[in-house]
Amino acid sequence: METLKIDNVTVYLCAIPGGDGSRRERERMAVNSLVEQVFPGCKLGHKSSGAPFIDIPGVYVSVSHSRNYAALAVSEHTVGIDIEEPRAQQLERVVTRFMSDADLKACPNLLDAWTAKEAVFKAAGVDDAMLADISFETATLATLGTCRFAIRHHHRPPLTIAIAQST
Repeated sequence: METLKIDNVTVYLCAIPGGDGSRRERERMAVNSLVEQVFPGCKLGHKSSGAPFIDIPGVYVSVSHSRNYAALAVSEHTVGIDIEEPRAQQLERVVTRFMSDADLKACPNLLDAWTAKEAVFKAAGVDDAMLADISFETATLATLGTCRFAIRHHHRPPLTIAIAQST
């Protein structure tokens, strides 16, 4: 397990193991392993929206995974995390579905933009929102409806990590 401190958020990372089971099962095992290491004896729960939670007062979590890594973000405030590995061609094919021209000017790096919007989506906890509904004011500030979110990026090759918290 690797630990990163990004502002007031602690991020725990681990590799997703190979082997038996579906990719989804291996992702779940990796996340559960992180939870057990960080919060021994606690289990990750899920709200009706699917958002994860830990039943510890004042502790907020968010989870993400890429092809090869799992991440657990822990904060004293509502938080969203997304991690991704490079995939420029895939993002270029769908950019018009999640980025406006104004978004592209504010945050021209597609991987940073994608991870930021995913993190905001998770932090907002709004079931019916779409990534296109999230707008960038700058590469580190986004809005969804009337809510504003601070975004922090951390580049830890091969990962791009985005953390979002409401302001």
